[in-house]
Amino acid sequence: PRPRWGHTLTTIGDALFLFGGAVNDSSSSHHSSQQQAVPTSDFFEANTLNYGWEPVFSSAGSVPSPRAQHSATSYLGKNLIVFGGSPLSNNNSHLHNDLHCFDVVAQKWEVLSQDSEGKGNTIPTGRLGHTSVVFEDHLYVFGGKCNRKPAKAGEKEKSGLVLSDDVYCFDLQAKRWVKKVKK
Repeated sequence: PRPRWGHTLTTIGDALFLFGGAVNDSSSSHHSSQQQAVPTSDFFEANTLNYGWEPVFSSAGSVPSPRAQHSATSYLGKNLIVFGGSPLSNNNSHLHNDLHCFDVVAQKWEVLSQDSEGKGNTIPTGRLGHTSVVFEDHLYVFGGKCNRKPAKAGEKEKSGLVLSDDVYCFDLQAKRWVKKVKK
């Protein structure tokens, strides 16, 4: 893999799975201090016994769009769950809140939840720099940076990102967002 930041590295069995992150734009000068970071959907596996990296190819399903500062966690010892992140464009005006699952045995991606507006009390807004963990068939997502909520009538529109202390829960068996955990 190329040098990168904002990626994830997740263990499943004896393997390490590297997904996404930002790399230097290969179209810019290699010695330029102004290199642009571009997100990737690069996907690699390394066996912990020999540490040789190999690209991972999907036999079915759609690979998540390029992103950085997302989260990834393992589930049932054979799945990689990827949530959220940033496309690193337009000042992060569109942050991802989609959820994907890669089955390392079947070598296929599945979309568990599409990118959406994050409306309602159970679907998280798009975010970057958050954390996630699986516990008893539920994915929990905490914090990160999110877009500011739209201004109310008569208020001046504010742009930028705000820190979040939200905790959301996705039921991996029912394949749906089930709750926003109360503070």
